[in-house]
Amino acid sequence: ISTLNPGVASDGRPVDVDAGDWGALNGALTKAQIDPKQGERIVSFLRFQHAFEEWQNIDETKEAARRARVGEGLLAQVPERMKSGEFTPVEANLMGSVLIAGIETDEQLRAKRMEAWQAQIGQIAPMPTDEKVLQDQFKKIEYGRRLAAAYDDWQKLEPNDPARSAGKLESAFADVQRAV
Repeated sequence: ISTLNPGVASDGRPVDVDAGDWGALNGALTKAQIDPKQGERIVSFLRFQHAFEEWQNIDETKEAARRARVGEGLLAQVPERMKSGEFTPVEANLMGSVLIAGIETDEQLRAKRMEAWQAQIGQIAPMPTDEKVLQDQFKKIEYGRRLAAAYDDWQKLEPNDPARSAGKLESAFADVQRAV
């Protein structure tokens, strides 16, 4: 399974990101006048999403111990990811519930963990009651996700595909800015 906390290469990029891709990502962010720190957030968000997808595909019976271990690793990251604006409190609650349901086989323990999880998320980030605050929060999260999706789509293209150029990534980021 993908590691959620890879090291950093001597050039400052995450070790699990190709140097050319990292350069294209940072160049596109600069050209679009987007905070360069978004590059790390984009890569981290995609890493978590891909690890979650991998976790979902681990066999619940044959690889139960591994699935639980990976699920616990993902669960441990959700609060920080919520604080950093990758998830709303509602999404963090949902993500935690899905992970706990996949980790904990005992119904009573599962119910206790879910209750504790919801309390933890509520303490970290109480649900805003102001509609404007909620809309702003959602817009910021949606913006980050769309940037990540644009980079992910770009990165999945074959290296020799003309659409996998730095200019196309810049254009995709500009489209995201216009849309959000």
